[in-house]
Amino acid sequence: VEHFTRTKEFEDINFSVNRGEIFGIGGLVGAGRSELISAIFGRTRPENGKLYLYGKETVITSPSDGVKQGMGYLPEERRAHGIFPILSVQENMVIPMYKKIMKAGKIDYSNAKKITNDYIERIQIKTPSVDTPIKSLSGGNQQKVVLSKWLANNPRVIILDEPTRNFSPLSGPVIRKMLREFPGAVISISHDRKYIEEVCDKIYQLNPNGLQLISE
Repeated sequence: VEHFTRTKEFEDINFSVNRGEIFGIGGLVGAGRSELISAIFGRTRPENGKLYLYGKETVITSPSDGVKQGMGYLPEERRAHGIFPILSVQENMVIPMYKKIMKAGKIDYSNAKKITNDYIERIQIKTPSVDTPIKSLSGGNQQKVVLSKWLANNPRVIILDEPTRNFSPLSGPVIRKMLREFPGAVISISHDRKYIEEVCDKIYQLNPNGLQLISE
């Protein structure tokens, strides 16, 4: 990210993230963290600045474009932006990868079910079945489904906005382990200082003067 600027939200932001690295951004609520990553993923557009993915300058014009470019995004407001409430756990989890699990022009639902059950077990999602409407799950379990959706899609970059929100304390070690095992680059913003310190390889704080290095 080079010189990313969006008036009254963030100004002249510069950073880079490597494969296998968890890059943490802390800061107070209202500092512009969510606005910054929304611009990176294509939900909004920066007024100035350049984005490079895998060494190549890239323009992302929408979230669907971000997904096509190999990105995943866990939004802070999961109910509003992260799930399809009336659809099942399985449908919510495999929607980004339908093209990857097609056989002879048709969705391989047996494979979709296998993938869903695998992540239900790995990330300890509490749900009666893969066919349960996601709106019936607790907020923390809905969040686990959204995280699993992106991890299962094998993105090269995953962006997490307040990833520990709604999780029970027992879920923390499971989430941290999965992020550590993720082979791509992770950008994670959080107000949770304990999470940032335990999980992230580099820690920055966003303030009106830009990004300030805290630890690496």
